[in-house]
Amino acid sequence: PDPRLELTVDDYLEQYETANSLVILLSKTNELINNYDHLSAQLDALKLNAKTMEEVEQEDLMQKITALQDQLKEERAQLTRPPPSMSYRQKPRLREEILSLIYAVDGPEAKPTLSQSDRRVSLQTETNEAAQRLNRIVVEELPKINTLMGTIPRIGVKLNIKP
Repeated sequence: PDPRLELTVDDYLEQYETANSLVILLSKTNELINNYDHLSAQLDALKLNAKTMEEVEQEDLMQKITALQDQLKEERAQLTRPPPSMSYRQKPRLREEILSLIYAVDGPEAKPTLSQSDRRVSLQTETNEAAQRLNRIVVEELPKINTLMGTIPRIGVKLNIKP
């Protein structure tokens, strides 16, 4: 510890525990983003497989796949910034906010402030809500598409994140 500062061991421990919990939260968020990407890739492959179906069945399936892809894209956009574009004024998303808070907590030699601790709790809540939204898609929406697939290979999902 810096001898010029009046920090206790408990202050350092609180800083470590807060930063560590934020790193775990960041990992969960990254897993969610990866799951969204994985589902989108499977839906793209499903579109190719659906071309072997009869036209009437294919049209209904393609509409449902496109609607689900749009929903996945919208949900994913809440988790991380899109690739850079000409517009630099993009609102930070969940992943960026967690990273920012990690730097704010872990950077200075000080225990986390009350507002930093409150923000950590709210980011945890936002991450849990994002996991629940993804789980709802997997439980409610994917079975509808799999039902329309008939004998064509279906989407398989294994989520590691628990809300």
